[in-house]
Amino acid sequence: YEQIRSRADEFLCLSLSFTKDCLQNRNRFLVDRSSACIAFLRRRRSGTGSTVAYALQEGIPVVNLAERL
Repeated sequence: YEQIRSRADEFLCLSLSFTKDCLQNRNRFLVDRSSACIAFLRRRRSGTGSTVAYALQEGIPVVNLAERL
């Protein structure tokens, strides 16, 4: 992790510690700054499912790779 981070052009930390909602906050942060969403979604009731639902709600086009298998 540190080796990869040290090579990054930019690093942004959204949470200094793990909280019950930090993963959802990260996912929404990514969607809010994206023009498209690529996912591998098999179960709608999941973190990925919530992120895909949020992207669709925000008008972001979603490609679900699981549907292509």
